[in-house]
Amino acid sequence: MNWAIRGPEHGVLNRILTGWSIAPILTVQSGTPYTVINGTDRDFDGSTLGDRPDIGNPNAPVYTRGLVTKSCTSGYYNGNAAITTSNPIAANCVNRSDVHFLQVTSYSPTSSTMESRNSNYTTRYLDLDADLLKKIKINERWQAELRGEFFNVTNNQNFDTPSQNRDVTNSSSASWLNYTIVSGGSRTFRVGGKILF
Repeated sequence: MNWAIRGPEHGVLNRILTGWSIAPILTVQSGTPYTVINGTDRDFDGSTLGDRPDIGNPNAPVYTRGLVTKSCTSGYYNGNAAITTSNPIAANCVNRSDVHFLQVTSYSPTSSTMESRNSNYTTRYLDLDADLLKKIKINERWQAELRGEFFNVTNNQNFDTPSQNRDVTNSSSASWLNYTIVSGGSRTFRVGGKILF
C-alpha cells in the first residue's frame, strides 16, 4: 500500500506539507511448529533423526531439560516415574518432575510420555516496516527526493524456529529454547536522498 498524503495547493505550507507519501508493510504470522530432538538413538535404528525425548513435567518451563549422565548415580531412565538426570544449565542432578524434557538413552521406541511431533511453537511473528518519502520540487527540471526506510517500527522481538539448538544434548547454554533472553531483533532505519533532473 502506498498512501500519498495530500497537502495545501498554494502558499508556504505547500512546500512543507505536500509531496509526502508513506508505504507500510505489515506482516503477521502465527508461531512455527517444531520438534525437540532426543539427541540419542532411543529406538536403536542407527539414526537419531526423528527420535524425540520424553516429557517429564509438562508444567515446567519449556527450556528445562534433563540429560542422562554418569555423574548422577541414582539411576538411568527405565520407564520409572522417579529418575535422576543432569540439568546442563544448573549443572546439578534433577528428577523427572523438575524438568520439561527428558533425554532417553535406553531402548524405548515409544512411550506414553514421549513428546509429540511438532508440539512446540515459536512465538507469533509481527513485523511492521514503513517507507517514508518526501519529494521537493526545486524548479521545472530539478527535483529532490528524501527517503526514510524504517524496519521493525514497533520494535517487536521475533524468534525463528530453533535449528541446531533444539537437540536436548546440543548446548549447555541457558538460552536453550529460552525466548525470554534470546535477542530477536530491534528497530532499525536508514535515510537517503537523491536529485532528479
